[in-house]
Amino acid sequence: MRSLLSNIKLLRYTLNRDTRPGRLDPCRLSYTDLTLVIDGEMYYRIDEKEVTLRAGDAILFPQGSVRERLEAERNVTYASFNVELPEGVILPVGGKIKGALSSDTVLLLEKAEAD
Repeated sequence: MRSLLSNIKLLRYTLNRDTRPGRLDPCRLSYTDLTLVIDGEMYYRIDEKEVTLRAGDAILFPQGSVRERLEAERNVTYASFNVELPEGVILPVGGKIKGALSSDTVLLLEKAEAD
């Protein structure tokens, strides 16, 4: 497991505070995306399946999946990680991860933004 984690390439990390996310048109991802909702609600489609995320939830979009973000109704605070996995590593599952965040995770995200 350690060698797998050391070979993950972070392409982009964003912490979006109190913003109203707009719509993202459907696109097939060439990377893996993990989005964590800290406050508010977000709406996605993953491979045409609609998913509602609430504070504390996350969504994982494996490379090759089709991601679409629907416009949020209110402001949201969320973090997104776009990563490239080592060649040959494919995540067999994606979708909503209910209750994925703890208060410690939020502190780590805020610290990463400050550094």
